[in-house]
This record gives sequence, structure tokens and C-alpha cells, in this order.
Amino acid sequence: MTGPLRLEYIDAASLSENPANWRRHPENQARALSAAIAECGWVKPCIYNELTGRLIDGHLRRKLAVGSGPIPVVIGSWDEATERKILATLDNTGLLAETDATAWAQLLKGGNGHDPLNTASQDLADLLGAVSESVGLLDTDGSTHAPEDGAANADPDDESETASTDPASGVPDALWPSDNDWGVPTLDPRLQADAVDSPCVAWGSSGARSKPLRGTVCFYTHDRFFEALWSNPGPVLRSGCPTVVEPNFSTHEQMPAAFALWGIYRKRWLARYWQSKGLRVFVDLNVHPNFRRLNLLGVPRSWRAFATRSHSEGAALDDEFGLAAEHAGTDQLLFLVYGGGSRVKQLAGERGWVWVPEQSDVVRNKGPK
Repeated sequence: MTGPLRLEYIDAASLSENPANWRRHPENQARALSAAIAECGWVKPCIYNELTGRLIDGHLRRKLAVGSGPIPVVIGSWDEATERKILATLDNTGLLAETDATAWAQLLKGGNGHDPLNTASQDLADLLGAVSESVGLLDTDGSTHAPEDGAANADPDDESETASTDPASGVPDALWPSDNDWGVPTLDPRLQADAVDSPCVAWGSSGARSKPLRGTVCFYTHDRFFEALWSNPGPVLRSGCPTVVEPNFSTHEQMPAAFALWGIYRKRWLARYWQSKGLRVFVDLNVHPNFRRLNLLGVPRSWRAFATRSHSEGAALDDEFGLAAEHAGTDQLLFLVYGGGSRVKQLAGERGWVWVPEQSDVVRNKGPK
């Protein structure tokens, strides 16, 4: 880097985005960030490289601020190779941090002269609730609780206490029957979904944290909101839901097939485990096209209940449905499409699919009655 960093206030529209930026920002993230800025003001400036004339960090903040005047920007000067290295490491180093469940609970609940954390935004409340779920601090009524002494540092392999206090906690040592060379569990066709139980909600939302939940839980949200279920699948059982869509572990074009297979194994294992406890299951089809056939490992030919999330106004839906119908040997499927807006809703109606809105669709369509 040449020269020191400096802070300036610059019109957001004049900042050029970085074509190498690999982060994508869904609607729920944009709403949560907008609410955070509204309640707390600007806390984190954008980062701009004056040598290349491109943003390095803060693409969503820039987008939200266009038209609202100057925003805080930290300006530096890096060559292109260093810029790419910063793009690859700036946020990812934070992913290596570990969570302190007790400290998180104290941050939310207050104490030591501090009031409990509160927000007027449902989007921020949902975000805080999802983080609480991910660190194991969510009660069945949706409220957070502090772990008992030592719980945050408990050995996850020690089943002596968790087995006696919560039979649904922890991943048991279990091998399920498999019809493939990879050992991916084979689902029980007797416990495939036979209806879309209402409401259909995403894990981590306020709807998925109510009790009892007599609806369908899906996992079309950021992976970090449900990764913890691999260590402890019990919260889904405690939610009271009768039906689940398999966890949707993210895939992308450059992902090695072995890594994609690990996600497929985990979602199919969790689905089979939940079936063993009586839940009915939709098979998740929302994977990158490179892995669509791999994604059907462990899905019996008699399976007819499938689900996906819509992207790009439903561009991939016909392909996903066609592959599911080919696998099942029939086009008489129970096909659930989550989100995508009015165009996808219309398409689902024409095709005989079940469409349910995601939260962004609901918010977008709210208005005077």
C-alpha cells in the first residue's frame, strides 16, 4: 500500500463497484442492513481503492445509500493483486471467530446496568433470533436464554448429560440404509411429504420460532442460520413442525464435487433422522446445475415430494421439475416453489405447482387494504 488511509465523505453513486466482488446480497440482508443503519446510523464505512478506482468493501451499503447524499468511505491505494487478496480475506477472516454463547446472551438480555437490546425492526429481530438459534440459545417460545455454567464449553462428543436432559439433542451415531456407493442415506418413501402444511416458513424467521408450529419448515436462508443443526438437529423436532424441506447447503459453479457431496450427505442424513422421529420430508432440488443428478443420491424412485427456491424469475424451475419427474417416472409430483415473486406465482399456477411467498414477497406486496 502507498500512503496512509484517509476517511472522506463521498456521493455513493460515484463509487464504482468491483467486478470481482463475489458476495451476493439477498433481500432479507438488505432489509436488515437498512434497518440497522436507520436505528444506529453509519457505523462501518465503505472501503475504496483509489489506485484501481473500485470498491473493495461495502457494495450493499453503497447501493442502499445511492441518492441519500455523501457516505463515509475509507480510501487507500493498493495494486490489483493486493486488492484481490483483500477481497478474498477481508470478511472471511471473521468466519474463523468462535462464538461465546454466554456473552451473546448477556449482550441481548442486558445486565450490569445495561438494558436489554431492543429493536423496532422485525427484520433485525429475525436476524438476532437466527443468530441465537445458531448458537443454541433459543427457547421453544422464541426467547433467548443464557446457557448454564459450562454449557458453552461443553464437549460435543460427551453425550452423558445431553442424552439425559434432551433426547433430541446431538447427532447420534447412526448409519441409515443406503442404495448408493457413497453411503448417502436413502430416504423412507413412507414419510415423504403429502401436503404443504401451512404456514411454510424459513428456519430462523420469527414464524419458525413459534411453538407449536403446525406448518412446513424450509431452509432457504443463509447457511449459517442452520449449520448448527448438523451438531444438534433437535431444535427442528422441538419446533413442533410436521413437515420439513431438506436443509439447502449452498453450492456454486466452482465448488468441487466432493464438497457438494458432503452437503448432500448432510442434508439427506438430517432428513432421514427427522423421518425416524416422524417428520415428513420434501427433497430439496435447489442446487447448482452441475450437481443436480448427484443431488438425487438416496432419493427413491418412488419419491414424489420435491421443493426448490425460485431464482431469476423461475428460469430453472422447468429443468428442476423435469429432472424430478424423470427420476420419479411420473409428472404427478407435489412440487413446492418457495419465493420468486408474482411472475413465479403465475408460473406455478399454470404448471400445477404449490407456490408460497418468502418474507421479501410478503413485504413487497404489503400496502393499504
